[in-house]
Amino acid sequence: MREHRTLIESQASIAQLEELVRTRETTSTLLERTKVEETHRRLEVVREWLSAVQIEVEHEHHQRVRQEYPGTGKWLLNHNRFHAWFDPDFCSILMLWLSGIPGAGKLLNA
Repeated sequence: MREHRTLIESQASIAQLEELVRTRETTSTLLERTKVEETHRRLEVVREWLSAVQIEVEHEHHQRVRQEYPGTGKWLLNHNRFHAWFDPDFCSILMLWLSGIPGAGKLLNA
């Protein structure tokens, strides 16, 4: 009886081991497939990020933004420093440096 029990337990252990090996192989295959899919997804994200901008879409977006905020930037066109820089007879410096926080809407130290 003891030998019979040992034989049954060893057979059960072999069956469990075979099931464990199959499960490991399935999991390994699934993991490899997931890695390939993730790599492909990341490449697509980078490819999209590096692709050329759709000018029409960007233009329409900025056109809507300008319509929502009329008069944006006009303060610059009316500023004395801009006029002095923009006058080709007066200005000897070809660069105009504007500094400030985004959306501040005014020239600092003016």
